[in-house]
Amino acid sequence: LEKDHLLMEGKVKMVIAGNHPSLTSGLPQMVQVIDLNFSELIHTALDRLLYRAKHLPTHTLTFLVPPFLCGQSPVGSGE
Repeated sequence: LEKDHLLMEGKVKMVIAGNHPSLTSGLPQMVQVIDLNFSELIHTALDRLLYRAKHLPTHTLTFLVPPFLCGQSPVGSGE
């Protein structure tokens, strides 16, 4: 990011590549600077994903979700 001058002073410059009005309305003409808490970035990504899921011509969408360990039960010793 630093090499391409996208990271400076603890902030990330983000360019939204989508062209749907919900992604581009209200954005300034220049690159928008977003804080590193990423809540706005996550919200935009979810909006884009949901829009694509609703407007696919084939109505088929595959989600790749990484595994997440949410709990662990103790394993008995088999005695």
